[in-house]
Amino acid sequence: FVYTERGIYRPGETVHLTALVRDDQGRAVIGLPLALTVTRPDGVAIRTVAVQSGHTGAVPYDHQLPDSAITGAWHFAVP
Repeated sequence: FVYTERGIYRPGETVHLTALVRDDQGRAVIGLPLALTVTRPDGVAIRTVAVQSGHTGAVPYDHQLPDSAITGAWHFAVP
């Protein structure tokens, strides 16, 4: 489950997101290495970052949108 602290961001702002890593029983998965992918509204993946779930199964991540960021729905995924 990936979510941000709010729904709308302007170019130049920082997106603060959290990914929750859970098993099929809903329990936190600790220490799992993952790849977080950032995709622009035009479908271009601009960044893949190696992350790891912490002691609560959460992965915090901050992404700075460029001042010239394309407007539209950006996607953050942990496949």
